[in-house]
Amino acid sequence: PFRQRQYEGLRTGAQKELLDRLGPIAGDLTTGSTVQGQIAANVERGGVIEDGMWDQMRSLMPGTKATPTTMTDWADDVLRRADEGLSTVQDSKSLALAEQIIKKSTTTANGVREVHSIPIDQMDLWRKDIGNILKKTELISGFDAGRLTHLYGNLMDDMEAGINLAGNQPLMDSWRGVREFSGNLRSQYRSGPVAKVLDLTPEQVVQKVSGKDATEIAEWKSAILGDFDPRMGAPDAHAQEAWNLTRRHIF
Repeated sequence: PFRQRQYEGLRTGAQKELLDRLGPIAGDLTTGSTVQGQIAANVERGGVIEDGMWDQMRSLMPGTKATPTTMTDWADDVLRRADEGLSTVQDSKSLALAEQIIKKSTTTANGVREVHSIPIDQMDLWRKDIGNILKKTELISGFDAGRLTHLYGNLMDDMEAGINLAGNQPLMDSWRGVREFSGNLRSQYRSGPVAKVLDLTPEQVVQKVSGKDATEIAEWKSAILGDFDPRMGAPDAHAQEAWNLTRRHIF
């Protein structure tokens, strides 16, 4: 194959030392599947770390309240659309969530409704509910993933406002840490060049990473090694080997 002949030719040149360290070129099937396996492992490890950070933060939450203004606006719209028959509610979880939000965060007296602050622990449960709906793509008709993703972000902002108002410094520090890590994890694997890479064939993975510019190659490197955030820990031997396989195909 041309790539193997190219590799053998380079071995006689100035890059011999690097190529000896990287080893021989593997086939597209081996390279692509190894990269996919490593990225899947990194996503799983990142999820475990993220869950641990949330657990630590939850231990600091009791007694803190926030006002879910954005959530009630969303819930009102969901319930209105269902009542007026403007769309068919296909996801019972979204409808149940909307009903729960109105029940727990509003009171009505003399025909006037008021949105009041609620324990932030409850808002955290809603955050997880929205996340689960997004993961399963079980959306009500008329609400796409972008709308719920925006809602998720607004809910996080409402929670942050309550945390800052409480003035609990350990909780504030923990909150900033988990938001930063979650953002790094999301940008690396959900919106970066490697997004949807697990849906490809191994051969398509190799095609996707080949011929990229320096910026995209650097992003692939970070995704494969998992070194985009120090909380992920140092890359292990499996991650390094996956990156070495990838580098052989970049030449």
